Amino acid sequence: KREVIFEPFVQLDRSLSQTIEGLGLGLAISRDLARGMLGDLAVEGRDGGGARFVLTLPRGTADPGATMLRSDELAAERAQRV
Repeated sequence: KREVIFEPFVQLDRSLSQTIEGLGLGLAISRDLARGMLGDLAVEGRDGGGARFVLTLPRGTADPGATMLRSDELAAERAQRV
C-alpha cells in the first residue's frame, strides 16, 4: 500500500484489536516537512515483511543542486566523527 501510505488520514491497520489512536497525519506531515526542506521521505519494503523509512535532506545548503544524504548515510557519517 505504498501508493497511499503518505496520504492524509490513511491508517493501514484498523483491526478491532488495535488500541493505538491517531488521525493518520504523521507520515503526511513528515513527508511535507521533508519536501519543504528540499528533501523527501520514502518507504522501502523489507525482506520478510515490515518497512524502512528513509529521510533524505540536502547537505548544508538550501541549493536545489546540493548533494543529498540519506538518513542512514547521515547516521554512519556521525558515527565516524565520534
